[in-house]
Amino acid sequence: MENVDATLDLLDGQEMHRRTLWLAVPLQTESAGLQVSASLGALWAELSPALGMRPAPVARREVSAYREQASRVQATLAGGIAFRPARPAEIVWMIQHALHRGLAEPLLAQAETSELYGGQIREGVLHSPSYADLGQVRLQEGGIDPALDDTDGDLLDVYAEVRAPLLHLPNYAVTAFGERLDRHSTEPGFAAVLAYADGHPVGYAYGNTIEHGDRYWQRTSPTPAEKYTERPVVALKEIGVRPAWRKTGTARRIHDALLATRDEPSVTLMVNPAAGDGKVHALYKSWGYEDVGQSQPSVASPVLTVMIRASR
Repeated sequence: MENVDATLDLLDGQEMHRRTLWLAVPLQTESAGLQVSASLGALWAELSPALGMRPAPVARREVSAYREQASRVQATLAGGIAFRPARPAEIVWMIQHALHRGLAEPLLAQAETSELYGGQIREGVLHSPSYADLGQVRLQEGGIDPALDDTDGDLLDVYAEVRAPLLHLPNYAVTAFGERLDRHSTEPGFAAVLAYADGHPVGYAYGNTIEHGDRYWQRTSPTPAEKYTERPVVALKEIGVRPAWRKTGTARRIHDALLATRDEPSVTLMVNPAAGDGKVHALYKSWGYEDVGQSQPSVASPVLTVMIRASR
């Protein structure tokens, strides 16, 4: 673990916004019997192709032992950089990319351009049915697209349709939203609601808890009254419904579902006062929200109206 800590110290303060940090920690079975089993399994995996035989499957107890060790390592790393277990396709990509570093990668390169493989590049990710069994996926160099996760992918699909008229603006681009979603999902109290109709995603909302002194309030001008900020509140970071499902009450139901199990007494949100020629702002007012100030979360963001109401 000293080596891991030293590596993280070297990375401290470096710009990781557009980079992905891969951390591979070697694990060793604690049981001598499992160590022998693992060694024999690795040897057989090398010999079996030459003999025309299948490699032996990894024993369930061996998988369980490694998973338990991995959980302990992950718990040890908690509190520093937010790590998560790599997906199988990401591990395949990482190993293959390491082996081909600086060399041509013919399978993936052909799938990008050939009509024979049925592959498509969407948001920097190669989706290819022909390679589904191989677990191959090509990630954009320097980052993981949130769409690799099915739920995130559904949410991004809805977002792209909801914000279609604004996607040309840097702050509203799908990639910018995906980065915000990744960041928000690691914050305290994060929760999301994704609504489906006939198996298709139609709307979403997500938020997290903000405490007294949070930069959310620090960026709000004028400074909100103490009664709004002295206790933790829910910050509704995003809510959206596909056009076909607007004016059906779907947005309000998603909103209420997100708040149904929250303990915080109040909920706050930010809205572009120009959105929908002011209709979105008016809608939130009809839901009981009131204006408490203005905020510009980033240089690329417009000036937003900060609103608040009781959670229930």
